[in-house]
Amino acid sequence: MIKGKLFEKFKKYFEEYLFGFDQNHLKTSFLTGKIDLHNVNIRPDKVNELFSKQGLPIALKAGLISELSIKVCLISKYNFENFS
Repeated sequence: MIKGKLFEKFKKYFEEYLFGFDQNHLKTSFLTGKIDLHNVNIRPDKVNELFSKQGLPIALKAGLISELSIKVCLISKYNFENFS
Protein backbone atom coordinates (compact mmCIF):
# COMPACT_ATOMS: atom_id res chain seq x y z
CA MET A 1 0.00 0.00 0.00
CA ILE A 2 2.76 2.48 0.92
CA LYS A 3 4.83 1.34 -2.06
CA GLY A 4 1.82 1.97 -4.29
CA LYS A 5 1.44 5.54 -3.00
CA LEU A 6 5.16 6.15 -3.44
CA PHE A 7 4.94 4.79 -7.00
CA GLU A 8 2.06 7.16 -7.77
CA LYS A 9 4.15 10.14 -6.56
CA PHE A 10 7.13 9.06 -8.68
CA LYS A 11 4.86 8.47 -11.64
CA LYS A 12 3.29 11.92 -11.26
CA TYR A 13 6.64 13.73 -11.38
CA PHE A 14 8.77 11.50 -13.64
CA GLU A 15 6.38 9.73 -16.03
CA GLU A 16 6.92 12.24 -18.81
CA TYR A 17 10.69 11.53 -18.70
CA LEU A 18 10.49 7.74 -18.33
CA PHE A 19 9.17 5.14 -20.77
CA GLY A 20 7.53 1.92 -19.59
CA PHE A 21 7.81 2.85 -15.93
CA ASP A 22 5.78 0.57 -13.67
CA GLN A 23 5.72 -0.49 -10.03
CA ASN A 24 8.10 -3.42 -10.69
CA HIS A 25 10.90 -0.93 -11.43
CA LEU A 26 10.62 0.61 -7.97
CA LYS A 27 12.09 -1.01 -4.86
CA THR A 28 11.89 0.51 -1.42
CA SER A 29 13.29 -0.08 2.02
CA PHE A 30 11.47 2.11 4.50
CA LEU A 31 13.67 1.21 7.45
CA THR A 32 16.81 2.47 5.69
CA GLY A 33 15.01 5.20 3.71
CA LYS A 34 16.32 3.82 0.41
CA ILE A 35 14.39 4.06 -2.85
CA ASP A 36 15.79 2.26 -5.91
CA LEU A 37 14.81 2.50 -9.57
CA HIS A 38 15.91 -0.40 -11.78
CA ASN A 39 16.02 -0.79 -15.57
CA VAL A 40 13.99 2.26 -16.55
CA ASN A 41 14.12 3.69 -20.07
CA ILE A 42 14.51 7.43 -20.53
CA ARG A 43 12.45 9.34 -23.11
CA PRO A 44 15.08 11.20 -25.16
CA ASP A 45 12.64 13.75 -26.60
CA LYS A 46 11.46 14.96 -23.19
CA VAL A 47 14.95 14.98 -21.69
CA ASN A 48 16.26 16.92 -24.71
CA GLU A 49 13.50 19.50 -24.16
CA LEU A 50 14.70 19.88 -20.57
CA PHE A 51 18.32 20.21 -21.73
CA SER A 52 17.30 22.81 -24.30
CA LYS A 53 15.37 24.87 -21.72
CA GLN A 54 18.46 24.87 -19.49
CA GLY A 55 20.67 25.96 -22.40
CA LEU A 56 22.76 22.79 -22.30
CA PRO A 57 24.48 21.77 -25.55
CA ILE A 58 23.65 18.09 -24.98
CA ALA A 59 21.42 15.77 -27.00
CA LEU A 60 20.35 12.35 -25.74
CA LYS A 61 19.68 9.68 -28.39
CA ALA A 62 18.71 6.85 -26.03
CA GLY A 63 19.02 6.14 -22.36
CA LEU A 64 18.58 3.51 -19.69
CA ILE A 65 18.83 3.88 -15.95
CA SER A 66 20.12 0.51 -14.83
CA GLU A 67 20.09 1.52 -11.17
CA LEU A 68 19.40 4.75 -9.34
CA SER A 69 19.35 4.90 -5.54
CA ILE A 70 17.80 7.72 -3.56
CA LYS A 71 18.31 8.00 0.20
CA VAL A 72 15.54 9.75 2.13
CA CYS A 73 15.87 10.40 5.83
CA LEU A 74 12.32 10.05 7.08
CA ILE A 75 13.21 10.18 10.78
CA SER A 76 14.70 13.69 10.57
CA LYS A 77 11.41 14.93 9.13
CA TYR A 78 9.47 13.69 12.14
CA ASN A 79 8.91 16.07 15.02
CA PHE A 80 9.74 14.26 18.28
CA GLU A 81 8.37 17.16 20.32
CA ASN A 82 4.91 15.60 19.93
CA PHE A 83 5.90 12.94 22.50
CA SER A 84 6.61 15.37 25.34
